[in-house]
Amino acid sequence: MEPQVPEALDRKPDRQTSPVSENDLFAVCAHQYGYSEPLARVLSNVLFWSQFPGHRVRGQLGIFKTDAELAKDVHKHPKTVGRLLREVCAPAEIVKRGAVFSTRYAPRPWDPSGRVRWLFRTELGNEIIDAAKTLAKARLNRKTRKQTAATDRREMQRSSASKRCERSPQIAATHIIQRDCSDSQTETLSSGEAERETDSYEEKDSREGIEKFASFWNTACEECNRPKLAWRPSEVSKWSAGLGKFIQEMGVFRAADEEVMARLRLLAGDLEWLRERMSHRFMDYNSDGLLIESFVRYGTKLWLAAEKRLAQERQLLKFQASQPRVKSLKDYDISPKAKK
Repeated sequence: MEPQVPEALDRKPDRQTSPVSENDLFAVCAHQYGYSEPLARVLSNVLFWSQFPGHRVRGQLGIFKTDAELAKDVHKHPKTVGRLLREVCAPAEIVKRGAVFSTRYAPRPWDPSGRVRWLFRTELGNEIIDAAKTLAKARLNRKTRKQTAATDRREMQRSSASKRCERSPQIAATHIIQRDCSDSQTETLSSGEAERETDSYEEKDSREGIEKFASFWNTACEECNRPKLAWRPSEVSKWSAGLGKFIQEMGVFRAADEEVMARLRLLAGDLEWLRERMSHRFMDYNSDGLLIESFVRYGTKLWLAAEKRLAQERQLLKFQASQPRVKSLKDYDISPKAKK
């Protein structure tokens, strides 16, 4: 068999969309997908570099990374890196559950005689990168909202202070001194006030969002005839920090209420459809239904899985509706009158 020679791309992939940082990828791998810290560290590094493929092997975009190269990046022994990476890789010809990369062995672009390991992202790898993009976007939105609110508040305080000073300009020199002192003091105080007020508003919005989401979940449990899975107020209070973070990062209430309810009905019902995506330990722990602590820990992965499941179901219904209807016996008149 002839060696698979990598083909250089005519142009580099479009980098107009900013790549996800390695830190965001690590956070998603460790906290949302439950990988161990050493594995998450190696996996996030490879996923980061996989965003910059420069060659194709058998038509697939890929990168090549040796264990020694990765070891320098993550400060681990090459053998440790190789062992960890094998846990989330599978040969291209083999379908392995939980594989983030498929692998092939081919020459380096400049050395046709040797063979190195090439890595190609699977659907799960793309899913992790999408989750990291969502995390980064949510963090940026929160930062922008805080900065905007603080700036608006400072402008309002400055305008108010300026008007108060201009009401009594009897003594020009005193007026100038008073105005300058008022502005400097107001600017110092308003910054802290704006931040406190912004935090207060965000805390209130977060609390209301958590209560609304918990109400939706309990309704979904009742509709699925599984009332025992409803979240008690004490449970919601205990896990409120995780729930609030999930609601903000996923932008839950930017979607229509019916879309939110559709995903919750899937998660409140039989979880057998998740068996290919979740670990055996997760399925055993939630064998009687999804528990709140599991929802908080794996919320992003579950939410994206429910979204994909609903899209597949809707596509299937659309396909079935487009097919010609097959007649059954009921469509034929076989009454005695018809026989005559």
